[in-house]
Amino acid sequence: MTDDALEPASVFIQWKGTDVCLDFHCFKCNTFAHLDADFAYYLKCPTCGQHYAMPSTVSLLAIDPPDSPCVQVPDGPEQNLDDMGWTAQPARTVQYVGEEA
Repeated sequence: MTDDALEPASVFIQWKGTDVCLDFHCFKCNTFAHLDADFAYYLKCPTCGQHYAMPSTVSLLAIDPPDSPCVQVPDGPEQNLDDMGWTAQPARTVQYVGEEA
């Protein structure tokens, strides 16, 4: 088993400056708030002023198969993009599991 196998499942979000709807919780002062905004790369708590950066990596939670459709992650060979180890899957059309193509 490699060290990579011990890391939690995750996805990398490519922020494109689009709008986002967030339910915010500040761990410093325990404020809860709702936010609808564009370009939310950084957040500031309205109560204590704590600043936060929006991460590009989001942890995934393993679940039993849901009753509703879900996005199928495409499979296929990875392509090395540069010497920094970035990889990408070939472009494919997203299909929802349980729906016909």
